[in-house]
Amino acid sequence: MIIIIEGPDRVGKDSLIRNLNNRFYRENLVNIHYSAIHPYDKKMPIRELSENINRTMFNLLNTNFNFILNRAHLGEMVYAPKYRNYPGDYVFELEKNLKRTDVFLILLTDSPETLAKRDDGKSISNKVQDIENEIELFRKALKLSGIKNKLEISCCGKTKDQVASEAINFIENKV
Repeated sequence: MIIIIEGPDRVGKDSLIRNLNNRFYRENLVNIHYSAIHPYDKKMPIRELSENINRTMFNLLNTNFNFILNRAHLGEMVYAPKYRNYPGDYVFELEKNLKRTDVFLILLTDSPETLAKRDDGKSISNKVQDIENEIELFRKALKLSGIKNKLEISCCGKTKDQVASEAINFIENKV
C-alpha cells in the first residue's frame, strides 16, 4: 500500500499521517517526507536534481514495501514554476512508471484565510492570494494525476478525527 498525502503548508498533513499510521500500523508503513529541494551540488541544475529525486522516489515506490508520503510529486507541479522557474508537469510522465495499483492519493485543502492564520513563518507564503493559487494548482495536479484512487478532502470546519475518518473510509473501501 502507498498513501500519498498532498496539500499546502499547515493544512494538516502531519496530523492525518499520524492517524493513518495508527490505523494501518499492521502494514508497517515506511514514512517519507518530501520537502523542498535544495541543490547539494552547484554543478547540477535544480531541475535535474528534482527530476532525479522524483525518478528515484517512483522506483522506490515500486518495491514491496508499504509507504506513506508527506508530499510527493504533486508539489513539484505547484512549486517548480513559481519558485524554481521551470514547469513541474514532467512528474506525470514519471508517475506512469508507478506499476503498483494499491496507491492512494489524498489532497487536503482548507480555506486560504485559515491557512494564512496558521502560518508559523516557515511556509513559502502566508498571503491569502498565494495560498489560494497553491490550492488551485494542487487541484489541477490532482486532476492530471493518473493515480486511480484519489480524493480531495476539505478540512474546512472539520476536526482532525473527522478528516482522518474520511481518509480511512476512502482507503478501506478501495482495498
